[in-house]
Amino acid sequence: MTLKSILIILIMVVVFTAAVIWIAKNGGWDSEKGCHGDCNACKSRCEEQEALKKIRAEKAKKAQEEAERILKEESGR
Repeated sequence: MTLKSILIILIMVVVFTAAVIWIAKNGGWDSEKGCHGDCNACKSRCEEQEALKKIRAEKAKKAQEEAERILKEESGR
């Protein structure tokens, strides 16, 4: 092997390694992330997550209101 061949192989290994590290740091190969060509599935998953956030926020608000009501009742006694 010539020096040129060794340098080319070394550069290819470095670029491949950098690509793998970048992919791993940016979500990786997790099947839950990205639409993988099925944009409707991706959109519905995002809509479901938004709906769950709203439901959780409403439950948290109701729980807060209930806690405040109980505290008012307890302080009035």
